[in-house]
Amino acid sequence: MEGRFLVAVAILVTDGERILIGKRAMNKDVAPGLWEYPSGRLEQGESPEEAVRREGREELGVGVTPKFPVHSYFFYRGDVPSILIAYTATIEGSPVRSEEHSEFRWVNIEDVNSYFEIEGLQEITNKLVKLKDMGCIE
Repeated sequence: MEGRFLVAVAILVTDGERILIGKRAMNKDVAPGLWEYPSGRLEQGESPEEAVRREGREELGVGVTPKFPVHSYFFYRGDVPSILIAYTATIEGSPVRSEEHSEFRWVNIEDVNSYFEIEGLQEITNKLVKLKDMGCIE
């Protein structure tokens, strides 16, 4: 039997020792009002890198350039099996609030995990910090 699942991307935008997070809008069907990395699902036929660019435009209101994946994991979005791939990325300009998030915040990377209640986000941060400490990413 073939497996079926959603694939999503998370966008990790850093500025020195700070990282960008967004507070999910209250009208979201999953995890309303919780902090997250900007993210979204792939559309049919779309590559993860294309999704990072598109989701960046939609959620952040700016151009986004994906750099490389730092972590991936399996989770359930409600009862739907899903895979998330987290990419480092750069943005052109300042994020603009959209219907996806009620606010954005630049947070010190060392403190960002205290904002997260959504499963798996701490794991992404830990991997990002490890790669930064190893000198693999800026």
